Amino acid sequence: MHWFGSLFQVFIDTIYSRKEEEKYETVRKLGSGSFGEVFLMVSSEDPNIKVAEKRIVLENRSIHFVNKEFSIHKQLSEISHDNVIKMFEMRQCPSFYYFVLEYAENGDVFDRIIPGSGMKFSVAQKYFKQLIAGLKFINANHLIHRDIKPENLLITKNDVIKICDFGSATIFRRNGKELMLKSFGGTEEFIAPEVWGGILHRGPPLDVWSAGMTLINMMTGLMPWKRADEGSIDYRRWIRRESLSEKPWNKVDKLTQDFLQRILTSDVENRLTIAEIESHCWMNQRII
Repeated sequence: MHWFGSLFQVFIDTIYSRKEEEKYETVRKLGSGSFGEVFLMVSSEDPNIKVAEKRIVLENRSIHFVNKEFSIHKQLSEISHDNVIKMFEMRQCPSFYYFVLEYAENGDVFDRIIPGSGMKFSVAQKYFKQLIAGLKFINANHLIHRDIKPENLLITKNDVIKICDFGSATIFRRNGKELMLKSFGGTEEFIAPEVWGGILHRGPPLDVWSAGMTLINMMTGLMPWKRADEGSIDYRRWIRRESLSEKPWNKVDKLTQDFLQRILTSDVENRLTIAEIESHCWMNQRII
């Protein structure tokens, strides 16, 4: 009976896929992850209309988390912001969920980073400013992303950054009250140290930390540590300010070092906020 059920499921999904192909045609795969794949699609009616379709396999992701991701995408897309990827619609069949998303033509920031070298500082600064603008919008809607990293920053043909992938996102404020978090989300190298302690922590500082890690990676092509906890010698030396003369920190100027020290601090109360980052002199410094 099991094989019959599986065969019937494939039959249903195939019928659904054929109906969808009448609206969009698959061009190529853009990428894949643990929960599904992303494809470039073109409209069957107008080949100039291109979208990205994220196909989530339900057996790899619970319906609860898919619906949560959809709800967050929908909320942000109804208002929309230049630096946040927009969702046009969601469809579903028995085995898959399909998110139809805005297509960013020029790949992601990760592909622009030269390992061990990074990118031009002026470009990194431009991308970081756009990242902060996007995070300001997300946080203003009482949400945090929790997985900011170069791979989740898409680039349009006009060199505009689009924050994508809200699979780890969550709400941090409800009915005017800030919620303390304990759940885990994100990518190891970019996760803030307070998460590893297993204690309740605030939401917005998590995105600030991840943005800081993204900045040093963009500017140097290096990651300073594998994980920001006491088990990392490199992290401990950074917290004690003993590593500024070493890579990757010695590859950036003094002002950038000071800026990153205020972002990548384990003291959450003294970590810069989005508003403080916006007003920091580094943001307006002309960087070559």
